Amino acid sequence: MAEQNSQIKFLQDYFDSQPKDSIFYADYDAPAALNRIDINLQDNIDDDKRNLISKQLYHFGFVILRIDDKNLDQTTVVNLGNYLGLGNPYVPSKIGRDPGENKGVSTLSGNTDFLRTYATEADIALSQKPGFLFHLDPHTDATVQEIGLVPTMMLLCSNPAITGGYSTVHNLMKAFRILFEKDPDLAMTMMHSKARRKITHDPESGKVLGRSPVFDFINGRLCGSYASELKGFWGDSLQKIPRLDEARREINSQIQPGGTCYVETLLQSGEVLLCINTDVAHGKTEAIEDIDYPRRMRRGLFTVRPFDLPCVPNLNIVKDMAVHKA
Repeated sequence: MAEQNSQIKFLQDYFDSQPKDSIFYADYDAPAALNRIDINLQDNIDDDKRNLISKQLYHFGFVILRIDDKNLDQTTVVNLGNYLGLGNPYVPSKIGRDPGENKGVSTLSGNTDFLRTYATEADIALSQKPGFLFHLDPHTDATVQEIGLVPTMMLLCSNPAITGGYSTVHNLMKAFRILFEKDPDLAMTMMHSKARRKITHDPESGKVLGRSPVFDFINGRLCGSYASELKGFWGDSLQKIPRLDEARREINSQIQPGGTCYVETLLQSGEVLLCINTDVAHGKTEAIEDIDYPRRMRRGLFTVRPFDLPCVPNLNIVKDMAVHKA
């Protein structure tokens, strides 16, 4: 009990130290959340553009970029990563690799076998309609990896759907803070050492799985790894850890449509959703695509944050809470 109280006190102090303009207090119903920032990959990024992107990421945990590029393929993702100081995309082990991946960039199109595995009966019924695409529940990427290993996710729209297919963004940091303020003991179940599944070693075989917290501190920063409904993420933890499923439902209730931890946007060709993968989850609404010209997205994951956030001029950031490369 004494250790639990000490952890609660530490987390309370951490939340109290966060500036009011940080992601922990961001309202996603603010129009500024969906501002587009135009990028020219032929130019070197200047200080004004860097600060504009950094402030958006610091406050909302994501930013939407608009790129003038005729190809909109894997090379575009690689070039944008270099533009933002991210280096080359992360290439996961076999167990975490998408079938359509090329040098760390995944091409996402159609109803994949992965989506079908977790689709509801209603989804399966609707999928008989030509061009129907399943919705995708809130999740962070690289959930089988160590928490904080992949802090940046980039999603480039090469071609949108005919209708639907909105990209959704969910503020995990604010949702967790709200849960903590409501019931600290309940929130602490998300920091249980065995709350979720992850790969501990021997990733190529995929046979050795371990456990890890859903929220944890990495180099002094609170980080999250989350999947709202994915059974493979939780395993049997929801049954074994008291109140963990209750905590999951509380987080889910905060990040649903209608609240200030949720926003959706329809990405057009050339637009990029850039997320701090340890701070926000993302998903997709159901859609109808042109079967002759299907919805196609390119995704890149990166092991550093843009510009090593939050190195933003004139922001009052607590010194020991500065973001480090995880």
